[in-house]
Amino acid sequence: MKKQNFYMFGISPVALQSRLEPFLAQLEIKTSDITIDQSSDFGELKLIIKYHLNQNQPFLKLLKFINDSFRSYIYSETFYLSECLIDCLKNHHQTVSVAESCTGGLISSQITKISGASSVFDTGFVTYSNRSKMKFLGVDESIILKNGAVSKQTAEAMVSGLLHATQSDFGMAVTGIAGPTGGTTEKPNGTVYIGWGSQNNIQTQHFLIPLPRLEFQNKVTSIAIHQLIRFILKEDAAVNYYFDNRSNNFSL
Repeated sequence: MKKQNFYMFGISPVALQSRLEPFLAQLEIKTSDITIDQSSDFGELKLIIKYHLNQNQPFLKLLKFINDSFRSYIYSETFYLSECLIDCLKNHHQTVSVAESCTGGLISSQITKISGASSVFDTGFVTYSNRSKMKFLGVDESIILKNGAVSKQTAEAMVSGLLHATQSDFGMAVTGIAGPTGGTTEKPNGTVYIGWGSQNNIQTQHFLIPLPRLEFQNKVTSIAIHQLIRFILKEDAAVNYYFDNRSNNFSL
């Protein structure tokens, strides 16, 4: 018996299954040979393929189909997100720091719960207030006054200030509205700006993730880690994320 794992993020189990089933039928592969493990609270999926050596040909076609069709969602064949990030950083002999607002330290927690994180994780700031963003990350008050604390400009300034303060190779920052209060017509609950990158290349992206507060924080945590992994590996950061069983696309 052979086994192949694919660790994915950003696609719902329903969407994954619906795209796999026609190809499985075409190859006459039983759905019982495929397992979609969705036990993670942070949105990761583990696709498990099991087959016997005498089934090699159809399963090789299946593995190629999965790699070709779900390339942007597959981030590892071995690890969940936090483990994968630590492995990437170790392989490149690089470090990361994090500045968090709406996730309240959850990104740092997810990274540091993994044994060996100390070799790559430098600093974690929880800059929840505007004052702390200015004091610890050097975010200019005018940026916040002009654009708001939850904005592309503030997220970018948070990453820039974080990298300057820590001299880490990579940084991540998040600023958003977790709800259920605090949202506005212009910036409803679930609005978040995520920034990531290095001294010479900082990227940001706006998402609307209208989920309950704790689910929102979990998904923001995973997106930030996922985007930094893709950045380190020099992959295209444009991913259409799906977060629930209705396969709603909350990416903007």
